Amino acid sequence: MNSDAFLRHHGLASNPFRGEEARQDAVFDLIEAGCRHPDFEKILGDPNHPAAAVVFGERGSGKTAMRLQIQSAIAAWNETHPDGRCLVVGHDEFNPMLGAIGRAIGRDEGADAVDAVTLSDHLDAILAAAVPPVVEAVNAGKPPSTGPLAGIVDARRHMRAAGLARRRALQQLQAVYDTGPDAAARADRLRRVLQVPGGPQLRLILTAAILALVLAVGWSIAVATGSVGGGAEAAMLPAFVFFGVSLIAAAWWMWQRLRLARTARRLIRAIRGLGRDADSAAEALRGLPASDLASIVPPGGSGADEWRIERLAAFVEVLRTIGVTGTIVLVDRVDEPVAVNGVTERMKRLAWPLFRNKVLQMPGVGMKFLLPLELRDELLRERAEFFREARLDKQNLVERLSWSGAMLFDLCNTRLRACSEGDTPPSLMDLFDDTVTRQDVVDALDQMQQPRDAFKLLYGLVQEHCSNVVEEAASFQIGRTTLDLVRKRQVERKEGMLRGTRPG
Repeated sequence: MNSDAFLRHHGLASNPFRGEEARQDAVFDLIEAGCRHPDFEKILGDPNHPAAAVVFGERGSGKTAMRLQIQSAIAAWNETHPDGRCLVVGHDEFNPMLGAIGRAIGRDEGADAVDAVTLSDHLDAILAAAVPPVVEAVNAGKPPSTGPLAGIVDARRHMRAAGLARRRALQQLQAVYDTGPDAAARADRLRRVLQVPGGPQLRLILTAAILALVLAVGWSIAVATGSVGGGAEAAMLPAFVFFGVSLIAAAWWMWQRLRLARTARRLIRAIRGLGRDADSAAEALRGLPASDLASIVPPGGSGADEWRIERLAAFVEVLRTIGVTGTIVLVDRVDEPVAVNGVTERMKRLAWPLFRNKVLQMPGVGMKFLLPLELRDELLRERAEFFREARLDKQNLVERLSWSGAMLFDLCNTRLRACSEGDTPPSLMDLFDDTVTRQDVVDALDQMQQPRDAFKLLYGLVQEHCSNVVEEAASFQIGRTTLDLVRKRQVERKEGMLRGTRPG
C-alpha cells in the first residue's frame, strides 16, 4: 500500500513526520508557538531585561527549533512593545570569522584558527552583525520592512535628539563594524543624518590646494603679459603666496591621507575576524574627527577585550536611544564550521572564550547558548577558576534539553493536527489498532528521547506498515508487531549513532 493512501485515509494533507530539520520543516512553521519545550520560558527570559542562558542538547533535541521560537517570540514581543523592543542578533555563522582569522595569522589549517579565537573576535563578529541594521534604520528615516528592526519607528528622530556623545558613538561604531561594500556611502549619509561635524575634509583641502595653484599660475601669467602693473617683485609676491598655500594644502592633504591609511591598516589588523580591506576601512574613517582616530583602533594585549566590552556597552546605550531596551545574541551551530568539523575539543575552544561573567551579565544583553551535549561533559571537567569566571550558576543553565515520552506524544499530536485536512483532526492513537495502547506509544517515544528521533520512529512505522500491506487489504492502522519491530530498529540506530558507527 502506498503511504499516501494511508495519510489520506486519516485526513492528512502531508506526512507530519517527514521533516527532521526545523529550518526546512514546513510543519514546524505552522506549530512553532504550540510545541515549545517546558524550559522555553526559562531560556527566553524577560525580553525587557535580557539574561544569559546556556542550553546543552543532543543533535535533534530541538536546539535549532528553539532558536527559531526565540526569534518568533521576540518578534511578537516587539509588535506589542514598540517602546521596549528587543534586538535579536545571530552569532552562528563562524566560517567567515575563522577564515579571516586564519588569513590574519598566516595559517591555513582550520584548527589553528580555532585555537586563536578570543573573546575579542567573538564580540567583533557580534557587533558587525548588530550595527548595520541600526545604521540602516537611522539612515532610512522610515520603518524598515525587513530585518531584526522591522517596524521600528522614529529611529532617526530619536538619534538626532540625542546628545553629541551618543551620536558620535553610533558614528564610531559604524566606522568600525559596518563592513559592507557600500559602508563608506552609509558613513557619509549617517554623518549628515546625525548632523555631526565632519572629520578631515580631504576634498576641501585638495580643492583649496588646486585653487591656490591655479591662482598662482594665473597671476604669474598676468604679470608676464603686463596685465598687472607695479614692480616685478611686488607683482610676483601674490603668486609666491598662492603657490606656497597650494604646497601647504597639498602637504596637509597628503598627510591626512597617509594618517587615515595608517589608521585603517592598524584597525584591520586589530579587528582580524571581519576580513575587512584597508581601502574600505579608510573611506569609512574619513568622516570621523581627527581626535577620534587615536582611540578608534583597539589596543592589543590585555586591554583588547575591555575595549570591545566598552563598545558593546556603548551600542546598548545607542539602542536605548532609539527605543530598543534589550539585545539577545543567539550562539548556535558551534559544531558546524568547516574548521571545527564536529570535533569536541575544537567546539570547546570556539565557544569557551565567550564564557566570561562580565559579558554574560552585561545589562541589556542576553547571550543565549545552544550547544551540543558533548560540551556539557567538557564543562564538567573544567577547573574551579573557570566556573568562578563564567558564574554559570547565574546563567539559566539547562544541562540537557530532554523530552519525555509524554511530551513527545503531545508534540506529535500537534503535528498531526497541523497536517489535518478535515474538521476533526486525527489523534496519534488513531494510527494504531487495538493491540497498541497509549502507554505503548508513550514508552516507545520515551526511548527516542528527542523530537528528531521521535519523528524518525513514526515515519518508519508508517512506511513499514504500508510496505507490508497490499492495497486491497485496506488496513489503515498499525499493529503492535510493527511497533516493536520499528522501535527496535530505531533504538539500534541511536546506539550506533552514539558509538559513532552510524551517521544518524
